[in-house]
Amino acid sequence: MSIFNYIFDSDWSQRSDIEALKSQNASLVGRSRERRSKEAANEARVEELEQEVGELALLCKTMMQILLEKRVCTGQEFEALIADLDAADGVADGKVTKPKPAELKECPQCKRPVQHHHTHCVYCGMKYPG
Repeated sequence: MSIFNYIFDSDWSQRSDIEALKSQNASLVGRSRERRSKEAANEARVEELEQEVGELALLCKTMMQILLEKRVCTGQEFEALIADLDAADGVADGKVTKPKPAELKECPQCKRPVQHHHTHCVYCGMKYPG
């Protein structure tokens, strides 16, 4: 093998490696930008949810205060109702628990998911036989 071929092959190989590395770098930069974009969107969504939770907490406190001030119920009655409503979803965990997919059925009329124990569709009002 001549020195010319050695140099040419080495130069071609290096250029090929450089192009492959540039391509890998461009791919990584693209994925990095995509991740940063998703991260920013997630952060914005977290802020929205925190705002909604704060608004809902204020609404709940206001409603409870009105009920107590107007003597609609006592604090103990309110707490008992909360416990009853909490247990109504099948899990007494201090929050509303989403039903498992197996606990849902599809309304034959509007095709939306409804809980299996409902006697009518909460969306379209169709009554179920039974």
